[in-house]
Amino acid sequence: TVHDIAYLRLPNLLNTSRKVYKKNILQISIRKAKIIIADSYATKEDIIEYFGIREEKIRVIHLGVESRFRPINNVEDFRLKNNLPSKMILNVGTLEPRKNVVSLIKAFRKLREMGFEDVKLVIAGNKGWLYQEIFKEVGQSGLKQEILFLGVVRDKDLPLLYNCADIFVYPSLYEGFGLPPLEAMACGVPVITSNTSSLPEVIGDAGIMVDPTDINSLCESMYILLKDKELWNRMRNMGLERSKLFSWDNTAEKILKVYDEVLSVHKYQ
Repeated sequence: TVHDIAYLRLPNLLNTSRKVYKKNILQISIRKAKIIIADSYATKEDIIEYFGIREEKIRVIHLGVESRFRPINNVEDFRLKNNLPSKMILNVGTLEPRKNVVSLIKAFRKLREMGFEDVKLVIAGNKGWLYQEIFKEVGQSGLKQEILFLGVVRDKDLPLLYNCADIFVYPSLYEGFGLPPLEAMACGVPVITSNTSSLPEVIGDAGIMVDPTDINSLCESMYILLKDKELWNRMRNMGLERSKLFSWDNTAEKILKVYDEVLSVHKYQ
């Protein structure tokens, strides 16, 4: 199974050890595999482009979203316990260049300048490679009190965290699939994400997609979604419906079929 090939798509945004490991392991695995499972059609195209693998050797099987990610009515106790703001923009992911958090912070600063001074930015995720650049941007923005870093959030608390958010923003530069936006939609939180890699096929028309390198577009999308309650409700409902298309039961069933296919071929060779 290939989740992504970020080390080839964005080589400058991964550290050397990760690139070397992925290059050695992935190339050997792909060459030896009877069938390759890709998390998305975008990843499938990447495999074909970078490794020259025949299309018929690749099966696309989307990931799923767990049933615990759902709308939760009463999250105020969790909000108070974790000192979360009453109005918040949420981002979940590893603090590394590929997740493009610096652009989100720049867009958030513009949003505040446009009058949304009651909204705070909440970022959850482990520190990754070059995470210092993110904190440097926060310092330069003058918004240390308006941006909250939670660090790693326990799995059992993630649905509660999503449900505390007004909107979820995920301007990643590259994803092999992109679970956080799907989890947010399943919790009934409107999503703004990138129009790159696998994200359009996961989000469909149930979220707002922007060029992740365009700070103004990112800011404008947040402004519109926070301002327009009718649009917010529509995106929420569309996201809830869209998320129902992705279940782990369906994923597991398709993976088992691929395993059966490989075993049956091997049996008669």
